[in-house]
Amino acid sequence: MVLLRSLIVLLLFLSIFPANISPAKASELQLLTENYPPFNYLEQNQLKGVGADIVRALQEKTDTVSEPKVLPWKRAYRTTLSTPNTGIFSITRTKQRESLFNWVGPLYSVRDYIFIRKTSDFSGQNISDLKALHSIGLQAEGAVHKALEKLSFNNLVPIHQVDKQLDLLISGRISALQVSDLTMSFDLQKNNLRFTEVKPIAVLNEADMYLAFSKNTPLAEVNKWQKALNELIKEGQHAAILSKHMPNLSLWSLETGIQVKVN
Repeated sequence: MVLLRSLIVLLLFLSIFPANISPAKASELQLLTENYPPFNYLEQNQLKGVGADIVRALQEKTDTVSEPKVLPWKRAYRTTLSTPNTGIFSITRTKQRESLFNWVGPLYSVRDYIFIRKTSDFSGQNISDLKALHSIGLQAEGAVHKALEKLSFNNLVPIHQVDKQLDLLISGRISALQVSDLTMSFDLQKNNLRFTEVKPIAVLNEADMYLAFSKNTPLAEVNKWQKALNELIKEGQHAAILSKHMPNLSLWSLETGIQVKVN
């Protein structure tokens, strides 16, 4: 009788938990970015941009199938800080951020400028003159935003909808706009404006852009992505992507203008 009961229990167990059940899958890697042309942006529900193209190529090499999610920058940043197996791109690697993430890169480099309208009257020669401008628009919560605040810039206008930033400058609602050379050239072309519509008055640091993983993402996973990037560069695919998005890296030259070093 006891043997019969044991057999019945065993049969019930096998019917509920089949012998060929597969083990639970590991948590999928989550990739986050923002809508920030031309680095990464949505166009007809497709993620495009130099950062997106490089990350997509890395996904192929690392067999990562999850589609990157586009979120507001602040939300994407905070989510990556607190969530395992999560990465964010494109992000600059600063001293303040160094210990907060595990880094893969650099994916590519850009140079930041402060631009004004071609009709604006500005003859400043130092940082104090920049601080005297009525307003300087720039990406909200970005690395440059925080760096300029530390340099006591009190005329900063944080911009949350970066697709509207050029219009703010051209219309005169802000006096100047801080963006990269890549961003400005992209925005001008998108709006059918000539490159001479704006002019740089100050140059900031050249910035390397990275893919940053949360600290509680396994290092083995992070190293796999860095290895994939190294292979992408060696094989020439990385250069091909850069050439597609950056056909001319010298649209503006301001070697003798106001230099603003940010870290």
